[in-house]
Amino acid sequence: MLRQISIERELTEEEQNDFVSRAETRKGEPHKLEIKGAETAHAEAKEVLQTLESFFGLHGVDRVFWDSAEVEYIPQSEEEEDRIDILSAQVRRTERRRTHNWEFDFSNFDWEQIRDLRVPLSFYRRGARFLYRGEFVTSYINHYYVIEGLYSGGQHTNVEKQLLSSEELMRHASEWFPMWYDEHQEGIDPFFERYGKEKTPEGFIRLLVAFRHQLHHYFHEHDTPHDPSPFEIEDIRAMSYLIKFFTQILLTVKINEVELSE
Repeated sequence: MLRQISIERELTEEEQNDFVSRAETRKGEPHKLEIKGAETAHAEAKEVLQTLESFFGLHGVDRVFWDSAEVEYIPQSEEEEDRIDILSAQVRRTERRRTHNWEFDFSNFDWEQIRDLRVPLSFYRRGARFLYRGEFVTSYINHYYVIEGLYSGGQHTNVEKQLLSSEELMRHASEWFPMWYDEHQEGIDPFFERYGKEKTPEGFIRLLVAFRHQLHHYFHEHDTPHDPSPFEIEDIRAMSYLIKFFTQILLTVKINEVELSE
């Protein structure tokens, strides 16, 4: 079993001059940690770990945790040791999950309908699972399958036209998107601008299709917008949450047989 990978390098003289490792304890408040000056070394180390993870995949290694690697600072003198408050640090990012307290009566559901929707529901569940693991590309694609499966009319061409012609889909988009956009405008605006889509329910549906097209293509060593990198996941985080919440609404109103406004 591969248990550990370690990368070590000296900070340059410029990095040493800029280096700060300071801890401030504050009574009754969160402590304040400040570490800076080694950003280039961190980025280089992360890239090495990503490269090893990719290569090791050919040899049965499933994961190298480059996104939560422990960073250790090793002073080379007493003077350096006096400057360093924090000798090691490990940062892990997790996606916040909402707690569900769900009480229900099985007899209140149309189980024939739920059985009919079991595949779209499974794609939703998989998408949510990947989202909370930070795998935003895979999450987005699974949630997109829910929309395409329910509203494309079984077509794999002219999908955008099929979605826009769905009365049910556009009715829900018209009700839901303006409310969601008001709260998340800052995070989602760059995507509307990049793809040249109007910030309307119709533009929202067009954006979902255009973004899926980007994620379904990859061209190595070619300068194109199609670059679904497993390493640049933060770039698409906002879009993954957008489609996740929309598909959750679509499935919820179908199963409960209500209109979104209710």
